[in-house]
Amino acid sequence: MFLASIALYINVLPRAFLEQLGLEQKLAPRQQLLSSTIAASFWACVGLLVIWHMVIAPGIATYEKRSKADKVFLANAFVSLFNAVTAPVLAVLGMRSVRWGDLENNMNAAPDDHALRAVGLSCGYMLYDTLYCLYYREMRSPLMIAHHVLPVLFWPYCMLNNRMLPLVLFFVLTEVTNIGQHTRILLEKFDLKHSQLYTVVGTSWVVLFFLV
Repeated sequence: MFLASIALYINVLPRAFLEQLGLEQKLAPRQQLLSSTIAASFWACVGLLVIWHMVIAPGIATYEKRSKADKVFLANAFVSLFNAVTAPVLAVLGMRSVRWGDLENNMNAAPDDHALRAVGLSCGYMLYDTLYCLYYREMRSPLMIAHHVLPVLFWPYCMLNNRMLPLVLFFVLTEVTNIGQHTRILLEKFDLKHSQLYTVVGTSWVVLFFLV
């Protein structure tokens, strides 16, 4: 079953390509929803990366003055906001189906569609970000890569086998702290460390870490 959950990532590849290779899978409804959300999230991240490089960054007057490393971190921060804004909302919606008073059984609770989409969004993003970190030396941190690879490997298995739903959703919810983290990076790399906005973002980021 663990290998079957990992095989869901094959569907990130274009369907026509999978058909040519004979790798198209027949999935159960829960698998299909999780797999399609992973693929949609992955390609949304790729699309946002393209939009950053082709549309947004060229329109920022000071962008060309940034170092190569700064440009790598800026693109990463912009794309990462996508998961930070979307997945935690779905995680909260998914938490509504958990019977929190039933401590004996809630770790074996089945995920609803909101929970599957929350995990799919996060896993698709983390797959993208793992590849991004591997490609760019500036982002190639073993800790960051491990931080992404472990959820990519284990969260789909948990969702498809009714394991640790509250715990997984909590970890998805903590992604909301990345709003402050990546907004702070954007401001810092554009030399806005001494602005009032930077102070507000930094303070709210610290507060979120204590709350979530």
